[in-house]
Amino acid sequence: MVVSKNTHLHAVATLVIVSLGFGISAVEAQQSDNKAEILGKVSDGTPPPPSPPREIPRLAVIDSTVHQLEDRAVTMKRVVDPGFPDPIPPSTNKVKDESSVDLVISPELAKEIEAWEKIHVLSLSSTVIDHRVTFLRWRYEDDYYEGWSNIDFNHLSGFGYFRIGEQYYSPWLGIGNLNYTAEEIEGWLGKPVKFETQQPDFVVTKGDVGNLEALEGVEALHELYRQNKKELQEAYEGRERAKKAREAYLREHPPQPEDVEIQFWRRKDRAVERHNAKQMEAGQ
Repeated sequence: MVVSKNTHLHAVATLVIVSLGFGISAVEAQQSDNKAEILGKVSDGTPPPPSPPREIPRLAVIDSTVHQLEDRAVTMKRVVDPGFPDPIPPSTNKVKDESSVDLVISPELAKEIEAWEKIHVLSLSSTVIDHRVTFLRWRYEDDYYEGWSNIDFNHLSGFGYFRIGEQYYSPWLGIGNLNYTAEEIEGWLGKPVKFETQQPDFVVTKGDVGNLEALEGVEALHELYRQNKKELQEAYEGRERAKKAREAYLREHPPQPEDVEIQFWRRKDRAVERHNAKQMEAGQ
């Protein structure tokens, strides 16, 4: 990481780096296992398995009406009340004294809560310039930061969580792409930093550079990229190929309007039915 004293003033949206629970400090993380690991599978453009087909019950039709629109037909079918059960009413129980309530937490839930307490949520605004460098903006507590990274932050998407050692992170990145002229970019964001290294690195251009905790999340993202660069690049390229293939398919096969069928019925009052049934039983 390189730190610069230069500052740039911009009217930009700002985001926040926050901590959930009691995560270990940056110093403790460095002293522990420094392995950067993505938790779960990185999205690479492979489509998810199709959802199972929905089973629509065939109900007894009383009458139907077809409304022909410009591009589709809408069929309204009045059907016999199928007698679906009543929805569960909201609970009316109220706790008078919350201090008297004993929470029973299973060992599995306790372990999950402990893991969540270690998660740091990393929220940054990331503007990628020509897939070469990225302009970063973030907040830590009351301080505002800006900086440049030599990573294409498009690669740091497609996953929800990662860890470095015993510290867990959840990146919430607002990522945008600019392909403007150098003059336009410099007028809006300032002159991009020229990096001397090919290794993932960043330069802080605004903010308290002495506050290492404020830089911890950005450093964690760069460490993740150092150790998982190939996987992240290939996953991004896969998503881009899938996106272009989908766009090409839709150009060749534009979605066509489909006819719509709506089934409705007059719902019987279940409470009245139950009351009448009780009356009949009592009369017998």
